[in-house]
Amino acid sequence: MFANLLYNAVLLLALGYLYSLIARRWDASTIAGQIHKGLLFGAVALGVMYNPVTLLPGLVFDTRSAVLGVAGLFGGPLTAAIAVVMAAAYRVWYGGSGVLTGVLVACLSGGIGAAYYLWLRRRGKSLGTLGLYVFGVVVHVAMLLGMLSLGWTAAKMVLANIAAPVMLIYPVVTLLLALLLADGEKYIETEKRLAASENRFRLSFDNANIGMVIVGVDGRLVLANEQFAAMLGYDKDELIGLHFNEITHPDDRDIGKDYVASTVTGQAASARYEKRYLRKDGAVVWARVSLSLVRDAAGKPLHFISHAQDISESKKAEEALRESEYRFRYFVENANDIVYALSPEGSFTYITPNWFDYFGEPAEEALGKTFEPYVHPDDVGACRAFLTKVLETGQKQSSVEYRVQRRDGSWRWHVSNGAPLRDAQGAIIGYVGIARDVTESKNTAEALREAALRLQEAVRAANVGLWDWRLDTDEVFYSSEWKRQIGFEDHEIGNDFAEWESRVHPEDLAPTMALIQRTLDGRAAKLQLEFRFRHKDGSYRWIMAQGSVLRDEAGRATRMLGSHIDITERKQAEAALRESERTLHTLMANLPGMAYRCRNDEHWTMEFVSQGCLALTGYRPEELMIGGRVSYAQVIRPEDREMVAQTVRRALGRREVFELIYIIQTAQGGQKWVWERGCGVFGDDGRLLAVEGFISDMDELKRTEAALRANERRLSAIVEAMPDPMVVYDGQGRATYLNPAFGQVFGWRPEELLGKAIPFVPDDQKEAVVATIKDLFAHGGPVTMETKRLTKDGRLLDIVISAARVLDEAGRVTGMVVNLTDVTHTKRLEAQLRQAQKMEAIGTLAGGIAHDFNNILTAISGNAELALDRARQGAATPAELEKILGAADRARRLIKKIMFFSRKVEFHPQPLNLNKVVTDAVSIIERAIPKMISVELRLEPTPWTIKGDATQLEQIILNLASNAQDAMQNGGRLIIETANVCLDEKDAASHFHMAAGDYLRLTVSDTGVGIDKHILEHIFEPFYTTKEIGKGTGMGLASVYGAVQNHGGHIYCYSEPGQGTVFKCYLPAIREDAERLAAPAFEVEAIAGGAETLLLVDDEAALRELSGEMLEAEGYRVLTADSGERAIDIFRDSESRVDLVVMDLGMPGMGGHKALKEILAIDPKAKVIIASGYLAEGHMRQALEAGAAGYVAKPYRRLELLAAIRQALDA
Repeated sequence: MFANLLYNAVLLLALGYLYSLIARRWDASTIAGQIHKGLLFGAVALGVMYNPVTLLPGLVFDTRSAVLGVAGLFGGPLTAAIAVVMAAAYRVWYGGSGVLTGVLVACLSGGIGAAYYLWLRRRGKSLGTLGLYVFGVVVHVAMLLGMLSLGWTAAKMVLANIAAPVMLIYPVVTLLLALLLADGEKYIETEKRLAASENRFRLSFDNANIGMVIVGVDGRLVLANEQFAAMLGYDKDELIGLHFNEITHPDDRDIGKDYVASTVTGQAASARYEKRYLRKDGAVVWARVSLSLVRDAAGKPLHFISHAQDISESKKAEEALRESEYRFRYFVENANDIVYALSPEGSFTYITPNWFDYFGEPAEEALGKTFEPYVHPDDVGACRAFLTKVLETGQKQSSVEYRVQRRDGSWRWHVSNGAPLRDAQGAIIGYVGIARDVTESKNTAEALREAALRLQEAVRAANVGLWDWRLDTDEVFYSSEWKRQIGFEDHEIGNDFAEWESRVHPEDLAPTMALIQRTLDGRAAKLQLEFRFRHKDGSYRWIMAQGSVLRDEAGRATRMLGSHIDITERKQAEAALRESERTLHTLMANLPGMAYRCRNDEHWTMEFVSQGCLALTGYRPEELMIGGRVSYAQVIRPEDREMVAQTVRRALGRREVFELIYIIQTAQGGQKWVWERGCGVFGDDGRLLAVEGFISDMDELKRTEAALRANERRLSAIVEAMPDPMVVYDGQGRATYLNPAFGQVFGWRPEELLGKAIPFVPDDQKEAVVATIKDLFAHGGPVTMETKRLTKDGRLLDIVISAARVLDEAGRVTGMVVNLTDVTHTKRLEAQLRQAQKMEAIGTLAGGIAHDFNNILTAISGNAELALDRARQGAATPAELEKILGAADRARRLIKKIMFFSRKVEFHPQPLNLNKVVTDAVSIIERAIPKMISVELRLEPTPWTIKGDATQLEQIILNLASNAQDAMQNGGRLIIETANVCLDEKDAASHFHMAAGDYLRLTVSDTGVGIDKHILEHIFEPFYTTKEIGKGTGMGLASVYGAVQNHGGHIYCYSEPGQGTVFKCYLPAIREDAERLAAPAFEVEAIAGGAETLLLVDDEAALRELSGEMLEAEGYRVLTADSGERAIDIFRDSESRVDLVVMDLGMPGMGGHKALKEILAIDPKAKVIIASGYLAEGHMRQALEAGAAGYVAKPYRRLELLAAIRQALDA
């Protein structure tokens, strides 16, 4: 049973599908359609009959009644007949007791359907769901009645078995089948109507008399009609796929954006506006556009339908109308007469601006007032009568004269002409007239001149120059203002046409003359042109000229009159505007970033982006804007999108400018840092319209910042790790940074000094430090200087300072950075090396010195023996004693030279005779070098004076002589020369690289083995030596080079192997005598003694006795002490006051220096003279600084000691 039902259901569904195919192929009203439907329904009826329900043998039931009934209902009589015949034939063929009944039921079902079909067509109606169900009931009631044809018994049995199921099920089946077919028919009918509608649309679209185009939501053309294509000069197919911007004038591409947006958002159903299109040939077409949006069933935008009507001609007409109106207004408002309009009641409804020139009040103030207050009372009646007559007759009347009163109370004569003013229908609505001031014709000539002056001033105020060209004589009248416009006075320009023609710019003359000729020929109604006109100062001014032609009765041009207006400022403004627009376009195109305007939505939908977006994001502008391939929100890195949205919307809510930095994802897949600044654009109603701003590339800056931070870390690590102290000062000398080495060297912690001045500059260094800082700040740096600095614990360090300025972005000095190198230990080592080198030289000379001392001691001991022998014999011995004193004096001088040479000296230059220094040095050299080496002197007879240190100069000569001795192991010649030399600029620059000037040249040469070239390059380098280990320090020539540099001189060495060596020292010289420049020598004369008490302190008993005897012989009272401790006791405990102390420095125990300080502590006024065998340089300075009153060097002579004592006591 279930299979049977399923089988029947499939057949009925197939019926619905096939019925739709036939209905589409053949119209229902055609015979072919009805036949095909009949065959279809018949076939389906056979199908359901093929699988019936058998109630009794030969008695079957199926759903053919529903099929045949529906066939008649939807197909009509012919369809029903075909189907019934097919079903009846099959039933007859099938046979059985129910054949007649089956044929009857088929005929009833098909007949009822056909009857319904005809009935419904006459009424023009169709059945609804209920009607279809009733139809099913009727068909199957008829089917049950047909069962009576079986006979009562069989009919009764059949009805008992099937009546209820049939009435329950078959009407429903009929209803469902009918609904299925009805829906199919409705669908087919809808398709047909849609096709007809589309065909009508296509016909109206293609044949419309205005342009029509369908545009996709991406802005590209989908379809265009012939009218639209013709309007733009394209074929229809050429337009398909073009973007709307490609056929839109560049200046109008933004027009309609708001309209499009309003239709997309649903705020408006359609939009209308005007815009300019670009034809294929580049011409511009004005169009009135009507735009509507088509959506699908879900409301999604599908495309736009746009109507475009060519309004180019109307635009030209409008422009012409505006131009005509402008010309009319120009002539009216620039006329000398007052043009006015009155209402029928006599109130002003229009007045030209020159009303003010007559009545002193703006024309606007007079509107609405009647003319009567301005007219003389005696003339009001005439004016009113004139107005009434014009309005009543509707005709122009002759003029009326009347007096008008100005605001100042004066009266003027006017004459007025006019006509009635009519509306579009011809009805009189007022009066229009022209009032001319004719006071001049009624008053004196002076009044006439005053009126002319007023007219002239009015023209001047309007900056209008007038001209009147008589064509027959070529004479031209040029008004004063015309001439003043180009810088001339009245008398400076004649009245001929050449005056104008010669001043027109050469490039403008031909087109200007052509337009004038066109106007004269009548091809142009009036003259209106712009050209450049030469000013008196040679510059060109832009002039706008307007003119009209006067013709005679024959139509020939006789005169041309017009005006000149200087429009230079307007032209400059126009040029400035064009340049501004070009600059803006160039700026936008070349900005290193992207300017934009976007919507405040979640996508940041771009309405405009500048060309810089391609370089910034990798996307072209159209790809980011509305309808593009990507939204800007997608360009922002996902991690930053929420931050960007919150920052922007928070600023928009406060109406503030926003500024932020974030990362974007470029089209190439990379990431880039960007900086954005923008603000909201709000309407007058406060509504946010858009967001505008600028986005720039920060990627390089970010990388630079990262590199800068890394570099700062490296620099910080370098500075922190530097072994030298470093300090950064601000502009006020306060420390802002100290590296760790500063604390290690000077002992202060950074927190003790930051923000303060560092208290480590000794008093004697402050002046030099301040001067150096001022020089650094004024002239830049870096600067380097040697100085001294104090540590926290009071130690004095030798420091080399290197300093540089710190500048801000504006180049202003904000401070300095100082590097301090502790060279205390280095200086100590250098001093030790110099001393060792000197000792080496002394060792070399020791033989000669020993020889001299032996000679001196021999002379002293020999003469002492002779003096002793003669004294025993009672004979006088003054000669021998004088010889002893002479030998002692030679020994003292020799000791002094050795002491000067061996001590640690500082450079103290003084005027010197170099020949004397050389002679003294040679006296030592001759005793030190072997006899097989001869010494030759070639001295300048009258040498110039040098300013130098004799000790250092002797050291130079001795060191060079020592090197010469080593180079002449087998003997030779040592030659020492001095010579005055004057170097000019050429010699100094090309040969010696020295400053031009006077020099004293010292030359030391030998005939030794010479020096190889590769060694010659290094001879002045410290510690460089070619001697064996233990035989040289490598400091000899280095010290020579340094000593020469100290004297401001230069040293050069010339040598070749086997040819000997020559050293030349150039020392700056003064062309004066050294003895005259030197300080006068102290001469010891006979010194008077005294009676004061002296304390003589020395650890040598013989010296105490000798000195005591010498002093007591001069009358002094002498106390003696053998040590510093004993001297202090005597000085403190002495019953009588000690007037002066003579004290040796080098004593055992506490020594002389400490004893001096103790004595001065006991009595700060105590006088102490220091006597020492050391050279005075260092010891004398220390003693004098400690408070000593004087100094006497051992060995001293009696007069020297007495003089020093007397000088100290008398001070």
